[in-house]
Amino acid sequence: MIFKLVKGNVKDEIFSNTFDPKITKEVRLYVKDGNDSVYIDNKTSNIKLRIIAGAGKKVYDVPNAAKGIQLYGRKNGNSKFEGDDENRLRKKFAVDTSNVSFYNKDMYGRSSLNLNAGYNLDDGVLLGLNYKVTNPGFRKEPYGNSHHISFLHAFAT
Repeated sequence: MIFKLVKGNVKDEIFSNTFDPKITKEVRLYVKDGNDSVYIDNKTSNIKLRIIAGAGKKVYDVPNAAKGIQLYGRKNGNSKFEGDDENRLRKKFAVDTSNVSFYNKDMYGRSSLNLNAGYNLDDGVLLGLNYKVTNPGFRKEPYGNSHHISFLHAFAT
């Protein structure tokens, strides 16, 4: 759940959702410019959580956290950490803005199966199949990995 805070008091619920770990493998929380407070209580969750922080003062309260929460932010010293599981955050702070930049990304893997056909005088008719799989990755452009396998048979040789 995400709430709007005004002077330390909870005002409005902005977002509420229950994620199914069979469908959702990763949640990315962008806390951009401005002063933000993040409370993490996901001890029993198998979903990977990435927090990408922008400029401004950030407070991270981590009383119960699962392993492997990754925090990306700017190295400006405006972050404050609280809670018993604060050491479970894997912090990656940098001076450059590539850690905190938001860009639209294709989040879905693609696979394709194509027919390959040809002819030449030495081999005669050629028939085959091509299979290609492309998967996205976090901060990987244009993709995280790509695998290509091809089978081609020459009937005259």
